[in-house]
Amino acid sequence: MPELALKAPQGVMQTIRRFYFDTALSPSPYALAALRELVDADHILFGSDFPFAPAVVTGMETRALDESAIFDAMRKEKINRGNALALFPHLAKATAGEAHGLGRIRQASHEAAELLAGKVRQR
Repeated sequence: MPELALKAPQGVMQTIRRFYFDTALSPSPYALAALRELVDADHILFGSDFPFAPAVVTGMETRALDESAIFDAMRKEKINRGNALALFPHLAKATAGEAHGLGRIRQASHEAAELLAGKVRQR
């Protein structure tokens, strides 16, 4: 398709690799591994789909991403927060000092997911 070549002179895959992707509703090992092969971790951002996805689902997704072996700890930190701050540097100033609070929110999400999982196991 020559008309596409004009719109993506460096190739379609190179153009796709310039996009940013989020992890909303897709923290499965298969989805994350495919995404890792497609783009650099610098182009992956944490996403939750909250409030459309219930908080418990967001907690389970957060835990799955945190426990995933697809990315190392440094890349996970970039996905969870660093990449968004690099993409939107004005937010870095606005959120200075909030990283600790975000850690508490992540922990609460994990605890909510574990509570729900425990209730499901009891049934």
